[in-house]
Amino acid sequence: MAGKIFSDIEIVEPSGFSYAPRATDAGLDNFESKSGFLLPKSYRAFCKEFGAGELANYYRISSPMKMRTHDLNLSLFNSSYHKENDAHSWDSYFDPQVLKLVFFFGDNIDGEAYYWKLDEVSNARQREFHIYVIPRVYPTKKIADSFKAFIYDVCLKPQKNWRPKHIFCRAIVHR
Repeated sequence: MAGKIFSDIEIVEPSGFSYAPRATDAGLDNFESKSGFLLPKSYRAFCKEFGAGELANYYRISSPMKMRTHDLNLSLFNSSYHKENDAHSWDSYFDPQVLKLVFFFGDNIDGEAYYWKLDEVSNARQREFHIYVIPRVYPTKKIADSFKAFIYDVCLKPQKNWRPKHIFCRAIVHR
């Protein structure tokens, strides 16, 4: 079972695979230093407990990691969404100046992307930002006020026809 904040989420690691390492304080601090972005505290706790991977068999969450080529490396994940500007016509979602303040950290199997809007702090003490989704159908919308709220009020919240499993599968490393 996980730590204090996310204690009801079970980590699932089927045998026969290698998994990306979980984030460390040093790795998270290094990411913050290089990017100039102070990560939300609840996101940092999540990354240290789980690392990058898939939550509830539906949501992919990236994390800072030393593996620069892994698609769930937070830096690579964010930049890949920014590079898809032309392919996804982000202009219909964002003013180009607003796009500079968008930091992508996750997506789901339906192709929806999740991001922090860096100019919208929801809790300065905890370094939390509002979280938005780019749904398959326009427009984007705010869905959570913190990363913890994103996990529990979006990812793990029972829906009318779906009860998500409280499981997390860490990112698999292909060797």
